[in-house]
Amino acid sequence: MTNREAMEMLPIFYRSASTKLLEREEETLYSSLLGVSILYVIAMITGLSALVVSVAMGDAPKAVLGLVFVFIAQLWLMAASIMTHKLDLIKETLRVRARKVEPEEGGEA
Repeated sequence: MTNREAMEMLPIFYRSASTKLLEREEETLYSSLLGVSILYVIAMITGLSALVVSVAMGDAPKAVLGLVFVFIAQLWLMAASIMTHKLDLIKETLRVRARKVEPEEGGEA
């Protein structure tokens, strides 16, 4: 194999390696998204229940604590939204790469 042939093959190897990295990142994001969703549900339930109980009992400091938990839950929700957007971008990138690879392989065969 000459240097020129090796240089022509380089984009194929790079595309393959970067596609595998994107697929791994997609799997990692799915598991992270599950964890963030669980944390969101826990924080929201804790915050709302603390808020309702403290308002019913007339305890203002605990009501503030409940609001803090609800705010934290909203931050988890925002993190989940960002992760979902990144997953959509990764899926779109993989789909475009798959479309680019198919005609090349079909033309060579």
